[in-house]
Amino acid sequence: MINYNNKSIDIDKELLSIYLPSVISSRDLSSLSIDLEFAAAFTFAEYDRRRNDLLKNSTYVNFGKYLWPMILIQSKNDKYLLIDYLSFFSLKFNIHIFNSSFPSMNIGNDILDLKNLIDEVEGIKKFLLNEHIETRTLNGLVEPEVLKGIAPLFKIKAEFKPSFETKMLINPLQKNPLLILNQYNDSIELIKNNLKIIQQIIEYLKARRDEIKAIISNKYLKSPMIKNLDLNEPANVDQINQFLQDIEKLIEIGIILYKNIESELEYLTRWSIPGAANNLVLPIAQIWFPIYISQIETVNKEIKLIIVPPLILQHKSERPVRADLFHPSFLTSIKDRIENNLFFINQFIPYDKRINLFSIKEVNKFINDGFTKLSSQSIIDAKLLNHVQSIWNENINKSEINSQ
Repeated sequence: MINYNNKSIDIDKELLSIYLPSVISSRDLSSLSIDLEFAAAFTFAEYDRRRNDLLKNSTYVNFGKYLWPMILIQSKNDKYLLIDYLSFFSLKFNIHIFNSSFPSMNIGNDILDLKNLIDEVEGIKKFLLNEHIETRTLNGLVEPEVLKGIAPLFKIKAEFKPSFETKMLINPLQKNPLLILNQYNDSIELIKNNLKIIQQIIEYLKARRDEIKAIISNKYLKSPMIKNLDLNEPANVDQINQFLQDIEKLIEIGIILYKNIESELEYLTRWSIPGAANNLVLPIAQIWFPIYISQIETVNKEIKLIIVPPLILQHKSERPVRADLFHPSFLTSIKDRIENNLFFINQFIPYDKRINLFSIKEVNKFINDGFTKLSSQSIIDAKLLNHVQSIWNENINKSEINSQ
């Protein structure tokens, strides 16, 4: 149970679930029928297996579709975060923490004694130099590369129910996504506040520096700034010039700090996407992200994985498999998480959903229909498609023998 906008939401019952499409047509960016989807996903997996020298002589152990649970939640200013409910993703970032209290500055006061200004500059110096960088981690926040890969799927009309009952639904972990949201928002606000303070300090120091320079140039000899101070004494002028140098150094420190803190904000905001640009209107929704996983056994009896994330089928291309990914580094990021956590993933698949698609007769019927459609639409090279279909049928026969 979570509370969002003062409303209690049961993530298992009341939260709207959106099932992202698995295979999309490049013609109109619509999701394809389940037969084409299964056929295209297996073709992509087999094509990958054939191209890999280490897997050429391997055999299939399992072919299945997983639905990975994530939470899409609105942050601020129409920004959205994607939270991985299995926490395979995480955000680690640095943030400046100032150990001293806000320095005293008589902003807007044109009458200031030099002694008081010296005390204020000393306080500013203590504030700027008495800081440290804190490393924070938000477990579950999906990284920008994957978020960019998933975001285009939000623009495609998706199903609101699983299209086939054998999909492997991974149960979400019970945790509160608002904790991650609040920690993210709090960090953003802290960084913005730091920037505001540093900007005020820089502007204040520049204003006082210019005022002192004007006094030294004899423009404001009667200024309260220099009361009881004789500018005709070289020692006094040297003292003021040294003080000016100290201010200049602090301005430089402030500018460097501002740039560093600005980069912290820029990095952190990359972990969110604009809602309007991605057709997002719901404040919170459970996202089921589809992945096809083939488990392969090598000649050395090692189990390897072939990961097939959502694909875009191209109708005009010279490649054997006319499919593109949504983002260049998308597959690598997803693949690494799954390969490193497959055992953990399997713990969160209900026993009645742990199904090998090779063993389902209904799948065999419509996936062959999908192969026929791929052939008629010339999406897959004909020779390759014949090979893929033969490999599929081999695994179907093997599955039937093993089940007897």
